[in-house]
Amino acid sequence: MLVLFITDIGTLLVVTVVWAGTVLVSSMIGLTVAVARLPKPVAHGTPDRRDMLRFGVRALLGSRSPIDNLQLDQAVVGLFLSVSALGYYVAAAAFTNLPRLVAQALGFVAYPHIAPLDGPAARVAVWKFVTAAAVACAAVVGALELLIAFLVPFFFGDAFAPAVPIARILLIGSLLFGIRRVLADSASGAGYPEVGSGAEIASWVALGASLLLLVPGGSLMDVAWAPATSAAVGLATALLLLVVRLGREPQWHRSAALQDTLDTLDEAR
Repeated sequence: MLVLFITDIGTLLVVTVVWAGTVLVSSMIGLTVAVARLPKPVAHGTPDRRDMLRFGVRALLGSRSPIDNLQLDQAVVGLFLSVSALGYYVAAAAFTNLPRLVAQALGFVAYPHIAPLDGPAARVAVWKFVTAAAVACAAVVGALELLIAFLVPFFFGDAFAPAVPIARILLIGSLLFGIRRVLADSASGAGYPEVGSGAEIASWVALGASLLLLVPGGSLMDVAWAPATSAAVGLATALLLLVVRLGREPQWHRSAALQDTLDTLDEAR
């Protein structure tokens, strides 16, 4: 990307090819390293396939958010507002990636860290990671809120100055979404993958209702509140589900086969 920028030969097609190639190469490297570092297979202690399938189905909706990955709010802006409005919105949304990356990194760590824990230890670890996510994401979003009036014109030019207030609203939504992401990953590690899925469904409903209310006759700033509202509802739902679930013993960790597998891996290390 730096070479394309310096040489001024970067077209949209070239940038897309570079991005896709980067994902392909990094995926191949990650797969190779993962396979090479897998522990030796054990003859006993593997989790029951039915338990694994149930766990995966319960976690499916919360593992990949179509709202986040497909950018449905941007599609709505492009369909119902103007092309220039979509340009401002996309420029503003670009700055929400950093807090999402921070949350994603914390979630990757939280899941395997909490998975071997049971009972009080798992509950304490869940809230520690959620608190850490809230602090880390709030710090990043706070810094961006202070600098956004400079960052938008710096990266996109003075013509994109109207994107600044849009970015401020979208950053609020990214903060709430980041906390929810870590909360969902932590809950999955504790044996409750349905927490993330339930929060995702609630966020769909909230986003749809918000767009129906805000898009007709609304401004671009009104539309920007839709994903923020969706993120708030999703986080509130995840917190409620987590509080309810943590009052019970996680069934996933009650599997003796899984515990045998964890014990075997610990011995191998």
